[in-house]
Amino acid sequence: MYRELAALIITSLFVTGLTSITEAQQGVAVGVTPEGRTVGDGIFTAEQAARGHALAVERGCVFCHENGGTSGTAPRLTGAAFLSHWRNRRLTDLFFKMRDGMPPGYPDEVADEKKIDILAYLLQENGFPPGPNPLVLDRTVLDSIEISASRDRSSPQNFALVDVVGCLARQPENGWVLTGSSEPISAIAPPRQSMGAAVQAAAGTAKYTLVNVNRFQPATHVGQRMMARGLLYSGARETLLNLTSLQLVGSSC
Repeated sequence: MYRELAALIITSLFVTGLTSITEAQQGVAVGVTPEGRTVGDGIFTAEQAARGHALAVERGCVFCHENGGTSGTAPRLTGAAFLSHWRNRRLTDLFFKMRDGMPPGYPDEVADEKKIDILAYLLQENGFPPGPNPLVLDRTVLDSIEISASRDRSSPQNFALVDVVGCLARQPENGWVLTGSSEPISAIAPPRQSMGAAVQAAAGTAKYTLVNVNRFQPATHVGQRMMARGLLYSGARETLLNLTSLQLVGSSC
């Protein structure tokens, strides 16, 4: 256990700095976003994807990117390689790539409203299911949607950066835990952007032993509902969470 704990602490030194840099570079708003979803949650309609297909054919996207075409002058937009490249990123990133760079040299030739339909078609071509509502051209909505590599939400692995929500409690010998906690989810957006999903997170039965917690002044939040972000390690006896962020979600559990 001591070896795993040391690895968590060392890794967190890198992740903490990276998280701070990423948030500053993005210049994201502090506003609350909707509950997090993935591209596998039916975020577009079949009709929207059909419109996107027609536009992709008309504008030559299909021909260049080999999605049913023959040229192959640009990277394929389907398959494992494509999903691996965009996995765990926000749908905003992919849309901005399309908005600002497609077609190459002439991005303004296709309106953003049409590009969002092409994005719906692209998701359908990668095997993601349609749903009852269309994908809308809204930064907040796109920011809340994660690009996953499959339709299933896989459980985070050890040493993954995750978000959990639970009740902060003191343990004997000045230890701290989160009890009645939600299941861990991969931490993608900066912590303040994840607050909307945290508020709606369902209470669970998980318990996390918190590491590197004292810098967040835990004594001021005893018995309160908190969102914790950190590096996960599930051992045989306990589950550790080496904190990079600890934020108040509710005044009481």
